[in-house]
Amino acid sequence: MSTPDACSSVISETRHRREPVQASCSGCTTRWTPSGAAHCPTCHLTFGSITGFDCHRIGGGCLGPDDLRARGYELSDTGLWRRPRPAETLPDGEDR
Repeated sequence: MSTPDACSSVISETRHRREPVQASCSGCTTRWTPSGAAHCPTCHLTFGSITGFDCHRIGGGCLGPDDLRARGYELSDTGLWRRPRPAETLPDGEDR
């Protein structure tokens, strides 16, 4: 029985590795991993949830960054608009 060469081992490992799918918008340069995220094709803001996306649409238009901040949204380190997690749900000693 022959042993596989190094190249075929790398190919096999690559074939079975699960890479996160990255989505992109055709109207801007935004890219995101869509695990529950929602990108607006109108204002090109990306939200951490469908609910966040839905709440930013008011009367057929989009709320801008200033209006979102006024409603308690914040921009995460990963570029997703989200509502801050209530302090009482954070693990002990963790800051927002």
